[in-house]
Amino acid sequence: MAKVGRPRTTMAALTPDWESKLFAAANHGASQVEMQVVLGIGSTAWKTLQEDHKEFHLAVERAKQLSQVWWEKKGRELSEAGSATTWKFNMQNRFGWSERNETAHTGPDGGPLQVEEVVRKVVDA
Repeated sequence: MAKVGRPRTTMAALTPDWESKLFAAANHGASQVEMQVVLGIGSTAWKTLQEDHKEFHLAVERAKQLSQVWWEKKGRELSEAGSATTWKFNMQNRFGWSERNETAHTGPDGGPLQVEEVVRKVVDA
């Protein structure tokens, strides 16, 4: 039975300086899509290379960290300038950050919770 479809992308499809290009983009806050464009590959090849080549997978994980660090530093700068809203939404969308919305548990009228002890009797049959 003949194989159907494109062959899987291999490391040979990348330029010799792929890693330095990847890290250079990440060091400027590039998204994963930007990193793919810099490397000249699409999203399917991006996934395939990570699945098949540990070296590529580890480099991508490092690149994602570098990108996040860039954005965290940018956030500090924006926060100090009093303009953090755009940064906050970027972090939520890009890195899965979320605002904590912890709801306090209270009883009736905002008072303390009432705890009731329940005791079951075991009846001999």
